[in-house]
Amino acid sequence: MFKGEAVLRGRKKQCFCQSMPAKKPKRCAMDGENCECDGNVFFGRLEYQGHSPAKWDNLFKQAFFYKANVTGSVTCSSKTFGDPTPGFAKQCFCDPDGASRDEELINSELDFWHA
Repeated sequence: MFKGEAVLRGRKKQCFCQSMPAKKPKRCAMDGENCECDGNVFFGRLEYQGHSPAKWDNLFKQAFFYKANVTGSVTCSSKTFGDPTPGFAKQCFCDPDGASRDEELINSELDFWHA
């Protein structure tokens, strides 16, 4: 029995199926650590406007780099990704299955920051 069902007694009902939401990207490593990920790994500044560590959504408000289709582990470092913002501590986020951003959006953001 669903909550509120008594109010709808005698009326036709229907059900809807909603797919499971995509896994939300999460921080997988700090600068120099290994990031375990099956998906895209994003590498950017640890701090954003005085907040540390920066959140996922803030990663794209500054220069960043990424590696697509990682399987297993990658080192979260400038040696692995390149250095989008020299002189600043970095972090990595794992976007499982690349679900949160498509390649076209990522490329437009990269073009903006690295033009």
